[in-house]
Amino acid sequence: MSHETEKTLDNLGRVILPVKYRNQLGLKPGDKVLISLKNDAISITPSTDTCALCGKALVSKCELRLCKYCIQAVKNHK
Repeated sequence: MSHETEKTLDNLGRVILPVKYRNQLGLKPGDKVLISLKNDAISITPSTDTCALCGKALVSKCELRLCKYCIQAVKNHK
């Protein structure tokens, strides 16, 4: 299901997410989100604390969202 809402950016480039969208995604103040750009569209999704490759829980925050096992596997890949 796709919904569209037009919003105006403030002078710092911020936009307020509509409450119905925040509620639907379970977002609360202080929650982190992932922002990505694909095909001229911005996507905002709730951040997760799991590895992007294997789904295991992350012990520490990594910008790449990879667990220590997947990081090691990537380093050892030839």
